[in-house]
Amino acid sequence: MKNILEEASPGGILLFRYNLNASPAENAIYIEEISKVVANKAAGIRPFMAVDQEGGTVQRFVGGYARLPNASSYAASPAADPLAALQRDAAKAAKDMQAIGINLNLAPLGEVLRAENEPFLKERSYGPDTNFVYNACTRFINAMQANGIICVLKHFPDSGSGDPHKGEQHVPYSKAELTGIAAPMIKLLHNNEASAVMVSHAVIDRIDDTQAGSMSEKVITEWLQGEIGFNGLIIADDFSMAGALAGSAAAKDPNAAAIKALAAGVDMVICWPPDIKKLHKAIINAVHTGILPEERLDNAVSKIIKLKVNHE
Repeated sequence: MKNILEEASPGGILLFRYNLNASPAENAIYIEEISKVVANKAAGIRPFMAVDQEGGTVQRFVGGYARLPNASSYAASPAADPLAALQRDAAKAAKDMQAIGINLNLAPLGEVLRAENEPFLKERSYGPDTNFVYNACTRFINAMQANGIICVLKHFPDSGSGDPHKGEQHVPYSKAELTGIAAPMIKLLHNNEASAVMVSHAVIDRIDDTQAGSMSEKVITEWLQGEIGFNGLIIADDFSMAGALAGSAAAKDPNAAAIKALAAGVDMVICWPPDIKKLHKAIINAVHTGILPEERLDNAVSKIIKLKVNHE
């Protein structure tokens, strides 16, 4: 693993529960060692050390850490001010994460619960009320970022009705309809309240029915950046997911899909360790052959470094 990290020098490391099943003190040493390996090969620039810590069922820590409840529990809470409770919980979790060297959280989930996505999202959503979802995400982001954790809002503009890990997902709504459905996320992104966003692998049929939204210039460059005005970091989920390989034949290869995403305006892609070297070489080859403009990568790297420097 050390050899892979030294050769590819990834901009971030995403950790799962099986990476973090030791004590907080031991996890801190582990994270520091990983960070140093990458920084030594990347001009001293440390990687993002990331987790998915939404709360509830999406929880990456075991004993010794503040536990975040399910997102859905806040809307159903009998407390007089559930949003204040959410902010306190998120702040406690952020302090624990920051103490061991985590600096980026792939959360919160900003999708509003609807009948069609309820089987997939369930307790991960803050509920069906758009105002509550917006306020909950705002409190979560503010609490996390005030305590040293960069937040990645997800999944723009919508995940569809099923699990993208298992199969291709389609979103049948027009841009006008999605502007209402995804109102909390769009408002947060328009105001650049989150430093980063994760784009969905779902095909947004009435905007671009040829490929997953994570590879669509119409979704990313034209809508997210151009019309909505988001200027933060754009991240794409793992391209080995079944839902990512939707649409054109060119997208059936995870490496080709990742390159397509980068060309469309994505700044960072997620890749599993066994595939890092192949993807790294594929990106370099895509630049040399003119498939991926070098200036697009320069822009992405500038955004990544700027966020890291500002965060420090």
